[in-house]
Amino acid sequence: MIKKILKAIISPIYRALMCPSFRYSRDFMGFQGIFSYFAPEEMMQIAIDLVARVFKLEGDYLEFGVYEGQSFVSAFHFAQSRNLKSMKFYAFDSFEGLPKIKGVDSDGFCSYHKGQYACDVNKFKKIISSKGVDLNKVKIIPGWYNEVLNEETKKKLPIRKASIIWIDCDL
Repeated sequence: MIKKILKAIISPIYRALMCPSFRYSRDFMGFQGIFSYFAPEEMMQIAIDLVARVFKLEGDYLEFGVYEGQSFVSAFHFAQSRNLKSMKFYAFDSFEGLPKIKGVDSDGFCSYHKGQYACDVNKFKKIISSKGVDLNKVKIIPGWYNEVLNEETKKKLPIRKASIIWIDCDL
């Protein structure tokens, strides 16, 4: 009975504290003795703070390997809370997961497999949108890097300059 009551009280509080608009705000920092960021979120916070406060850089955010968008969401919210309102967000991913494992990555040491980390574009959009990311500020570039990271794509994208590039590629 007491467990049910505690769960009924704590669950909504926990969900509110984990909401991206609060979790990546300056207010959350006051709670860091109780709650803390995960290591990648701490790195993202430092990167965004350096861009916004120390170097005062103008530019966009490019992420290579977005999977389900956890770091993408944190980058968006940290940037918004640091008043980087003109920053655009670019998501580069195959959205098919990892390719066939070959070459040095297939030496037996690697535990990855083809299709691992697959998240289709629509699911990715749904996830990041549900976490408060403004899709109007997001450009998604689906495809394998060897096919889309080229001059043609560069000419098509309105990237002014990049202030943060986040690379999460496993192979």
